[in-house]
Amino acid sequence: MVDTWRESWFEDGTRVFYIVPPSVVDAVLPLEIRPAPDHIARVFVGRMEILDTATVRSAERAITANDARSLERYGRFLGPIADRLMTSAPNAAERARIRSAANAALTAYLKRSAGCE
Repeated sequence: MVDTWRESWFEDGTRVFYIVPPSVVDAVLPLEIRPAPDHIARVFVGRMEILDTATVRSAERAITANDARSLERYGRFLGPIADRLMTSAPNAAERARIRSAANAALTAYLKRSAGCE
């Protein structure tokens, strides 16, 4: 199972893995089996990405330098990183610049990963 997660779950970065409580699993993904078995056991592993200050600041430097290549390495985390940076942006123009740079890098990342099978 871990081998199937390797490329998406074990890339650079910090994350927390946890076992999702059965009540949450049942609420989000109800399961009905007929005839009903004697017992059902489902175990879901959750993952939470941690965006540390160093990562956010590194992305901020890449945005300031207009370094699209460096930004692309943050891939699917560009949206949350941009959101965090925009909360401290001094004005609308700076927020727009951050969003534009993040969107361009995210678009390039998605185009590149769309070719993967």
